[in-house]
Amino acid sequence: MKKVNLLAAAVVAATFMVPAANATINADTALKGDVSCFRAAVFSKHFDSNPNDVGRLGNENDLYIELAPGVTLAEIDNTVWDFRTSFAMQSRKQGAWQDTNGDLTFANTQAFMRVSGLFDFDPGAVLWVGKKYVRSDSFITDQFWRNVSGNGVGIENLSLGSGKLRANWTRRDSSATFDSTLDNDAKFKYTEYKEVTDDKAYDVKVGSKKYKKVDVSSAISPSDISTNIFDIDYNFAPVDGTNLDFGYTVIVPQRYSSEYSSWNYKLAHDISNGHIFTLGFGEALLGGWNETYVRYITGSTAFSVFGDVKYKAVLYPLQTFSKTRKLEFQEIPVFVEADSPHASKVVCSIANLISKKVSSLDSEKRKYLHLSAVFANNFVNHCFALAYKLLDNKGIEPQSLFPLIDETVKKLNGLSPIEAQTGPAVRWDENVIEKQKALLSEMPELQEVYETMTQSIHRLQIEKKGSE
Repeated sequence: MKKVNLLAAAVVAATFMVPAANATINADTALKGDVSCFRAAVFSKHFDSNPNDVGRLGNENDLYIELAPGVTLAEIDNTVWDFRTSFAMQSRKQGAWQDTNGDLTFANTQAFMRVSGLFDFDPGAVLWVGKKYVRSDSFITDQFWRNVSGNGVGIENLSLGSGKLRANWTRRDSSATFDSTLDNDAKFKYTEYKEVTDDKAYDVKVGSKKYKKVDVSSAISPSDISTNIFDIDYNFAPVDGTNLDFGYTVIVPQRYSSEYSSWNYKLAHDISNGHIFTLGFGEALLGGWNETYVRYITGSTAFSVFGDVKYKAVLYPLQTFSKTRKLEFQEIPVFVEADSPHASKVVCSIANLISKKVSSLDSEKRKYLHLSAVFANNFVNHCFALAYKLLDNKGIEPQSLFPLIDETVKKLNGLSPIEAQTGPAVRWDENVIEKQKALLSEMPELQEVYETMTQSIHRLQIEKKGSE
């Protein structure tokens, strides 16, 4: 890599001494950039409510022009320092006279510095910093199915093995508001209620928890929520005429709980990270190029990097899957969510092909459905594993538990779990409990699980009796 003083000299030259740094400004460099776009508003009135559904086939409802001028600021020691930008104009109103009071919109869509040739071992690698487009276009519909554009820093075209690596860190901001209800609607990020322990000084009681309403009117409300996006992509050609692309994106929202702790605020809902895994395959086909992509998405914030894709939907089957198990998919509950009636219709039609038990469920409630499944499946299965371990240590066949396990599940068809609960914890048989704890004296981890589960079972039974 070139020396640091070279980097400093080039930045200074680019900023303050453009003519002396061999800057070349001409018609070619001034009008040739990374992005340029033009489309005219030739469209059918039938598409007016859903513009851009057909994209370049002719239903655009606006006039859009984007130019990407760029200039080479310096060429020093085999490095090239460029400044790139792009400006856009959009008009959705037809007519000879238009002004900026809603008729015309102008925007600076990119502004970034980039340098190539900085690494001696890979002169083709490019570093950039600033505001930059980083996105993937579906072309025919002018929509970006992957969009991690924003303000940040990144590296492109870095040679790694037989392929090329791209990595970038960008940031976006979005608006935030306060919650004024105890229901904690998902669209709000804060609550006006503070949990208190004083038996008298509270306004609302929910279960055993007490809340006092606090004044947020004088507080300085945060106007933005920052979202950091870390994106990496690697592609290579396994054979001539093909391309294999691997991508991973993690979306990390800024959390304000510590920043506003002095105002007694708390997050009404924790904003979880989002993760997107992408696998793409491209091949030469019929004189052109065909690409197929598959994406796996987890976390509600993952939708934020879908760009301006017109329709978004979630299809969530509630079931545990193992490679060696065959399942009756028609009996699996499937939950769907969509951002529009059209998307809902499409995702429901797909879900109905898979299962006869299809329901709608929003992202917030789906978090709790997933959490409940962890208790009902993951934790229960772990308890089976612990029971197997106990029996294996004493040379007893674990299959002896099968009838018990089957009956435990079958009882839930007619009884609630609390009603079906049996064992020493229900009646708090301390003699049996202490003896069983003693059997686990050489396994402290299991003993801790036993104590926690026993107390939890007994506590629920007390709550049940109190509500009768």
